[in-house]
This record gives sequence, C-alpha cells and structure tokens, in this order.
Amino acid sequence: DAVPEAEGLARALLAGLDTSSPAERGLHASTLRTLGAALHSQGRPADALPFLQQANTLSPDAYGDTDWRTAYT
Repeated sequence: DAVPEAEGLARALLAGLDTSSPAERGLHASTLRTLGAALHSQGRPADALPFLQQANTLSPDAYGDTDWRTAYT
C-alpha cells in the first residue's frame, strides 16, 4: 500500500533534514504535511495532528502568507 510507504519515506526525509536551514524550510513544512496526511489516511488523526500543526506554523515563514502552499496546510 502506498500510504504506509509515504509515511516511511516522509519520516526518513525528516530525519535527514537540516531544520535550521532557511533553504530547507519549505521542504520541512511540505514533508510534515505529507506525513500528517499519510497518518490521517491510515485512520490515525491523533498521530497526524502534531505534524499538521507544525506544518501550519512553518508554512507562512517558508512560503509567505499568501502562497497556496500556506493555505493548503
């Protein structure tokens, strides 16, 4: 199934990201959103929530307040 694979890939990518790097803020936010969506799709909304909340917090800084990726989160 693709959803558990997406969860694993997102977790692996998060483990390798330099979260202090401004250049990786967008990728960090996007990966958090992907992980949250994968967890939610597996019927694990409580597990998904912290990742989605963190993506929501990071997105305006990464993309800007009016970017569609910020609204998507």
